[in-house]
Amino acid sequence: MGLHRERWRSPGFDRPSRGLARSPSDVRSCKSGPPAARHPWARGRAYLLDDVLSDEERQFLSRKEQELRAAYETLSLPLAAGAVHDDAHSDNLIKATDGTVVLIDLERFAFGPPETDLAVIAIEHSLGWGTRAEYNQFAERYGFDVLTWEGYPVLRDINELKMTTWLMQNVSEDKAIAREFRNRLFCLQNPDAPRRWRAF
Repeated sequence: MGLHRERWRSPGFDRPSRGLARSPSDVRSCKSGPPAARHPWARGRAYLLDDVLSDEERQFLSRKEQELRAAYETLSLPLAAGAVHDDAHSDNLIKATDGTVVLIDLERFAFGPPETDLAVIAIEHSLGWGTRAEYNQFAERYGFDVLTWEGYPVLRDINELKMTTWLMQNVSEDKAIAREFRNRLFCLQNPDAPRRWRAF
């Protein structure tokens, strides 16, 4: 697919724990009893425990989360529930020597709304971490373009919040990460600001 891909999770989750899927269609058609239904907030609220925010910033993020939780509950999801990866980007694809491509990193694999996976891929495209041709090819092969769905902006905003607060947990590691966190937080506070985000 070629789209870029940050790892939105804590360190230590580098190996798949539930096997491999060979294509989007394999994941979409899985019927064999995955875990409980997915929810886009499953990663928790780690930012509330962090000490890099001012009180005003913490209140903003908490309020933003509450608003998006409420908005998510009002969505009418057009796709049937199915297998959901929950970290669906190209860094989680591995090409074997025989050319076979497998999907890895399935510790959050579960049953739920496919739109949540598709939104991850779409937002990376919108951030310029892949080409339009790559995204169009993916959407065509999947059979649904989440960008055309009226509920996509809610999932986009949820993912932007998650991408920002995930990066916040790593600001002490590198000055570039700290700058990028501040850039993303500014964008959340200013929705019309251009999204010139770097992938980490």
